[in-house]
Amino acid sequence: MPPYACCSDVPFENLVRFLTCFENAKKGDAKNRQLVEFRTKNVVRPSKDVYAIYRLLLPGSDRRMYLLKEQALGAVLVDAVGIDKTAPLAQKVLH
Repeated sequence: MPPYACCSDVPFENLVRFLTCFENAKKGDAKNRQLVEFRTKNVVRPSKDVYAIYRLLLPGSDRRMYLLKEQALGAVLVDAVGIDKTAPLAQKVLH
C-alpha cells in the first residue's frame, strides 16, 4: 500500500533494506539514487517528517549548511533555547 503518509508508517523491513543498500553504495550518485528511490517508493510528497530522516542519514549536510561542528552546534542550540550554560541539561548537550 505504499507510499505511506508519514515516515513513521514505513515498515521497518523497508527501512532496513534501504539502509543496507545505502551503506553499500560507494559513491554519492549511487547514494542519491537510493534516497530518491526510497522516497518515491515509500513516502508521499509532501511529507512532514522526511526531512528529519535525511538529516539523520546525512549529518554532514547540517554541518556544512551551518558551518558548525557538534560542539559548536550544541552551544548554539543551548543559547537559542535559552538554557543556562551551567545547567545539567546544557552540560549534556555541550559535552
